Amino acid sequence: MPSRRQFLAGLATGGTGGIAGCLGSDSDDAADAAGDATDWPTFGHDTRNTNYNPQGSAPTASPTERWRVESFQISAQPVLADGTVYAPVGADVLAIDAESGDVKWSADPDNRGAIYWAPPTVHEGVVYLGDGDERLRAFDAETGEVLWQRTFGGEPFEGIYSTPTVTIRGLTVGTAGGTVYTLDPETGEAVWKTSVFGRIESTLASDPPLIYAVTSGGDVYTFGTGGRGYWQTGLPNTASGTPAVVDGRAYVGCDDGKLYAIDSDGTIAWSTAVGGFARGGVAVADGRVFAADGIGLTAVDAEGGRRLWRSRADVNGSATPVVVGDTVYVAGDKLYGFAVDGGIGVDLLRVGERRFGEPFDGGVGHVAAGDGLLVAGVSENQDDHYVVGFE
Repeated sequence: MPSRRQFLAGLATGGTGGIAGCLGSDSDDAADAAGDATDWPTFGHDTRNTNYNPQGSAPTASPTERWRVESFQISAQPVLADGTVYAPVGADVLAIDAESGDVKWSADPDNRGAIYWAPPTVHEGVVYLGDGDERLRAFDAETGEVLWQRTFGGEPFEGIYSTPTVTIRGLTVGTAGGTVYTLDPETGEAVWKTSVFGRIESTLASDPPLIYAVTSGGDVYTFGTGGRGYWQTGLPNTASGTPAVVDGRAYVGCDDGKLYAIDSDGTIAWSTAVGGFARGGVAVADGRVFAADGIGLTAVDAEGGRRLWRSRADVNGSATPVVVGDTVYVAGDKLYGFAVDGGIGVDLLRVGERRFGEPFDGGVGHVAAGDGLLVAGVSENQDDHYVVGFE
């Protein structure tokens, strides 16, 4: 297991035909925020939750299956790190070899009843995973050996429904009891903790020196790396999506059907109606913010909030759109791929925005992509569910 020095040193690094490549440029703030990681080692790809993999690659035309693994229905975005896919499938998380599709190990082979509503974070060979049973564990990424575990049962309703975030002082996570903890990555012991008013069910974002938390009641909080609170901004309705932070601005979907941009001082810079509830979080890439709302995909100008384009599709409003290179991938009744620029046209009247739509009778759950592999949870009907690697 890495030492604290190795763990913190790791923070200094960022995270063929028909394969999307690099889109980000020196002027793309989102590419700078996303970093250089070509895989997808945590929810949202990086600690800022950009859901953008500018250096990665994934299929841009109709993808073909590399492998499929029978499972329960996928319950959260998968992650990919160091040649392994980690897929939350209800009461278990599968560690799947990214090349062969062989299951290497799983977090709960006996399905003891703890539901995994978020993927793990993989950092320096360790898998950090929380669950709804008030428990956080660290696994050896190669063997699945439990290195340590701790519970949060000393206070009521401290279930973990989000992904732990690597921050400057350790591992930071919010709980359903409204507590934010930073933990020592070697032991799980608390470095600091603080409380907010409301449940935290979405993954925190770290944009040093600030840590962002969104409560289900619609309040956005920021903290310093030592736990000191800086500001709190209330949204007009409940919120369940994760914050994405680029260049000091946080983008948050709200259940009033709007997307909000909040500047680093807590001021709301703009709000834009996106047609529904962006409950799964957003992606930020190439000056655009992408939100899936259940009835379509919307692209909004990150600077001013102007709606750039929209494509109607039966997408999953609880899943998160992800961007790899110049393609946006969205789950729904089909596995969708859209061009980042939206093709040609005005708003809904467009040509060339959709690159593919692969149908599955039971629909598609959550997606992530990197290193040439697109991973999704698919259902062939209400009973048959799979984790599938596409190329």
